[in-house]
Formats: sequence, C-alpha cells, structure tokens
Amino acid sequence: MKIKEVEANTKKLDASRLSELIKEIHTFGELIRAKQEEKQAVIDEFNEEDRRFLVGKLSQRTVKTSIKKTKLEIKRLDKEIKECIKDAAKKLKEIEKLFKSQTPKKFRIGLTGIRELKGGKK
Repeated sequence: MKIKEVEANTKKLDASRLSELIKEIHTFGELIRAKQEEKQAVIDEFNEEDRRFLVGKLSQRTVKTSIKKTKLEIKRLDKEIKECIKDAAKKLKEIEKLFKSQTPKKFRIGLTGIRELKGGKK
C-alpha cells in the first residue's frame, strides 16, 4: 500500500509586508490627527476674529471675508482628512487579506489515510 504524503503548510505570513503596512497606517493616523489640529486652529482663529468683531475692533466686511476664507479652509481640511481615512482603510483591507491567507487547510483523516479537503461544506 502506498502512503500518500500531505502537506499542511499554508502560505507563510509576510512579516516585513505586515510591518510596512502597520507603519503606513500609523503614519495615516498621525496625518489625520495633524489635519484635525490644523482644522481646530482655523476654527479658533475665526472665533477670535468673531470676538473682535463683536467688541467692535473689526469691520463687518473684514469678518465676511474671513468667513469665506475659513469655510474654504475647513472644506479643504475635511477633504484631506477623508482622503487619509480612505487610504488607511485600503491598507487595513490589505492587512486583512494577509491574515486571511493564513487560514488553515482542512483534512479528513480515516482508515484510508489523510487527505486535504478542497472547498465543499464549511
């Protein structure tokens, strides 16, 4: 009787690629935080101008110009933050794919020997 050898090896985890992806996600996190801090600074700056307007130190025309500028800046920052979040999500999907490739193979063991199961019932 011939004995059939079966390998239980799965695709090995690419640790260097995983490390690289984690670093990229960390970088995206820092970038998002920096953009949020920049947005908060723009809001704080506008609040200060608004306060000065209410006290009478700034003209209405100056404040209107500031409003337009602030809206555009906040819109730009929001767009950049969303883009970073989207890019980070892509990297997370890539990490998920790396880990899913590590799913162990299923085997059937019996009197006739051992064999790898392909697809079928889960």
